[in-house]
Amino acid sequence: MIPVLIVNARIATGDPRRPWADAAVCDGPTVLAIGSSAELRKRFGAEVRVVDAKGAEIEPGDAASLASVIEARSSEALP
Repeated sequence: MIPVLIVNARIATGDPRRPWADAAVCDGPTVLAIGSSAELRKRFGAEVRVVDAKGAEIEPGDAASLASVIEARSSEALP
């Protein structure tokens, strides 16, 4: 499975020093990284499929919200 880079999201990090991020990389149910779109694009490059969350809010540990964002945005790309 190709990892997915979710961009343009509002992700609660649980870190009081940096409470929100706008991107995450997931490989199936595993979150590989959370951070800014720029830093994750640089770190993972062409190794990922990019999905635009269009501002959706994602809570930590909520696999259902991640899955729904990926599924909804992936189906928009289908003909």
